[in-house]
Amino acid sequence: MAQIVLKETSIKLHFQNGVKENGDPQLSSKTFNLVKPTASADQILQAADSIERL
Repeated sequence: MAQIVLKETSIKLHFQNGVKENGDPQLSSKTFNLVKPTASADQILQAADSIERL
């Protein structure tokens, strides 16, 4: 029987922080490490939504 072992979790968010000269969106990303491996998917989503509002 197979088992899943979660070793580390992180949240990566992509932000639009402007517009390039040609009109395309300028994107940047931020990765948040050290997310508790015991956090549920709902808790991680709630944290990402809270960070996004900042």
